[in-house]
Amino acid sequence: MKTPQIIKTIILLFAPPTLYKKIVFDSISKMSWKDLQNEERELLLLKYLLKKDSIFFDIGANIGVYAYQAHTMIDEANIYAFEPLPKLYRRLKRSFKKVHIFQLAISNASENQVSFKIPIVRSRELRTRATLLTSYRETHETSSRIIQVKTQTLDDFVGEKSIHTIDLIKIDVEGFEFEVIQGAENSINKFAPILQIEIEQRHHHYPITENFAHLKARNYTCCFLNPRSNQMEILEQNPCDLQKAEDFKTPNYINNFYFFPNEKFNGQMLESINRDIRALMS
Repeated sequence: MKTPQIIKTIILLFAPPTLYKKIVFDSISKMSWKDLQNEERELLLLKYLLKKDSIFFDIGANIGVYAYQAHTMIDEANIYAFEPLPKLYRRLKRSFKKVHIFQLAISNASENQVSFKIPIVRSRELRTRATLLTSYRETHETSSRIIQVKTQTLDDFVGEKSIHTIDLIKIDVEGFEFEVIQGAENSINKFAPILQIEIEQRHHHYPITENFAHLKARNYTCCFLNPRSNQMEILEQNPCDLQKAEDFKTPNYINNFYFFPNEKFNGQMLESINRDIRALMS
């Protein structure tokens, strides 16, 4: 029998951090390549992107699923999580005592008061779709709530905190991803991190191919996880072809892309990842 939601809520309120984390992220801890939901595939790829001593930046951390997955592979003190929504920020602080957590929206400018929109769809706030892109309207969005958040460029943050390297940056900011990149140019040039970025044409009025070209010109190779084969592939087609409207909210809709710095990337890397996935699925 499932635990009634009210009892589960009470347990979460008084549970110590270790138990709280176990309850909240129970489904993630049980993931495998043999039994996947659409949103889980990318989490399983983290093991190939992180080494034991890697420094991981989680931009748009939300409830912390990536921070949770990463903390099983690297020291929590090597994780930097950014989440501007107060409620989600507090939840992250409760879940992860050693992770560096900041109530910030990473952007292309450092400002103390910036409008941040939480869309309301069918009378429910969608915190997972909250964004600095306040002009964008979700399908069936009837209203929204605007709050003020602090923003900072990644370059300013890196300088302020004297960060010595970054190995992986995950960016999930609902259409504001390339403003994040603009504010991180120096850090990207200096550290050449792997980038995992959620990019969707539906958020933009211009072709997102321009943004892919921007990173390609900076010596990055783009890859994606093919949901039909569960294999990593180099992106050779227009990314919009992977985002057909009829596939939205299905495994065939691709919105997570991986940008590998050419200085660290080769075909053997992909083959090694794909070979291991095939073995885990057999």
